[in-house]
Amino acid sequence: MDYESMTKEQLKEQLKKEVMKRKQAEQALKESEDRFNFILKKLPIVVFAQDKNLHYKWLYNPDSGLLYKGILDKFGAEIISLLNSTSLNKLKHQVLNSGNGQRQEIEVEGKGKTLYFDINIEPLADNDGNIIGITVMAMDISAYKKLEQTVREAEECYRHLVELSPDVIAVHSQQGELIFINKAGVELLGLKSKDEIIGKRVIDYVHPATREITRNKIQFMLNNQMPVPLFCQKLVRVDGAIIDVEATGTPLIFKGKKAIQVIMRDVGERKRFEEEMARLERFNIIGQMAAGLAHEIRNPMTTVRGFLQILMEKKECHPYKEYYDLMIEELDRANDIITRFLSISKSKSNCKVAKNLNEIIKTLYPMIQAEALKSEVTLKLELDDHIPDLQLDENEIRQLLLNLIRNGFEAMSPGKSLTIKTCFNDEDVVLSVQDEGSGIDSQILSKIGTPFFTTKDNGTGLGLAVIRSIAARHNAVDIIETRPEGTIISIRFKTD
Repeated sequence: MDYESMTKEQLKEQLKKEVMKRKQAEQALKESEDRFNFILKKLPIVVFAQDKNLHYKWLYNPDSGLLYKGILDKFGAEIISLLNSTSLNKLKHQVLNSGNGQRQEIEVEGKGKTLYFDINIEPLADNDGNIIGITVMAMDISAYKKLEQTVREAEECYRHLVELSPDVIAVHSQQGELIFINKAGVELLGLKSKDEIIGKRVIDYVHPATREITRNKIQFMLNNQMPVPLFCQKLVRVDGAIIDVEATGTPLIFKGKKAIQVIMRDVGERKRFEEEMARLERFNIIGQMAAGLAHEIRNPMTTVRGFLQILMEKKECHPYKEYYDLMIEELDRANDIITRFLSISKSKSNCKVAKNLNEIIKTLYPMIQAEALKSEVTLKLELDDHIPDLQLDENEIRQLLLNLIRNGFEAMSPGKSLTIKTCFNDEDVVLSVQDEGSGIDSQILSKIGTPFFTTKDNGTGLGLAVIRSIAARHNAVDIIETRPEGTIISIRFKTD
């Protein structure tokens, strides 16, 4: 603009306009700087510039505002000391040498605690493109890191709780494919690792009898996005065994996708306990019946037997001796059943003394061996000489042994072997009788031991009931293990 050709009034007017423009520019700059300061004050960010020698040109932090070279040492010393770590200076030199920006998280010690910064470094260049320094933006992410650590610890705690839970915890997709299962689930299904089941259909491990109810529960959760209360179902292990469980489920988001979490508990042990309580209750009822009726029945039977013996001695009755013998035999059989009834009804053994189980077995051995020869089976003894003495009623233990051995003989065909074994296991003395029969059908296994239940043509159904009754009076438990190659019945006696 040619100021020399202007009149005094024109020059004055022009100067006024330029002053106004300058004031407007200064105002705009101030407003821009205020907006910049306002934004930065809301963020935990430190921004600074350094030359090629890493000398500070200016620095901004939310507490002190924008600081220039002359007052940096006074107001920015603490920040500068934090952001001059060896690892950060190495990163700065990489940017200066390469001309490429870098971003990295760093950890520094300051204010008596560990601080974390998200560092973003960009090169500064002049008009000719020559690098003359760097601009650094450092965001304090310590609070975020602390929250991240808290979340990580909570996740780790939850993971431990899930893995150590005795209940099965599993998650499957909307399509029914398993995407997570804990250790209890792997063990319940008889698997070796999670890899064997992850990705497979959950419904394939549900017993056919409860598949329909399981499908309905899953559909309800998917349609209503609501949990389902406890329900009973059956699972099938990889070895084919059937497991009774209680299950519940709830919809959730797993790794960003809709899924269903299932919690299951094995109730097999509880069912067995309930069945045992029911069995004991039946025994109690039978015991009361036996105690009340045994003598009333035995007295007339004794009278009848006596008169039969008298009559069969008469000459005119000799032609019917065969019938008399049969009647007396049947009366004796009935009397034997009553005797077994009374054995079940006994509440305790009154003749317990310190006795070694091996001695009782050896005493019975000649009689058992004779029975084995008669049945054409081989008898084997495997007795542990180091088992301790127990408080035993010898007569009852003899009865228990004879019932076990008789059951074994009757379960086998000629040419097989019966093994009687004693051992000391987990501080218990264990007596076991193993036969080589065809095993016990799984369908009737749960009924074995129920009074009067028998699969034998001439059986009374009281043999195992008597065994269990005697075992209970000796603080012992019976365990039945059966397979197609034979059956093992073990009696575990507590040594205390």
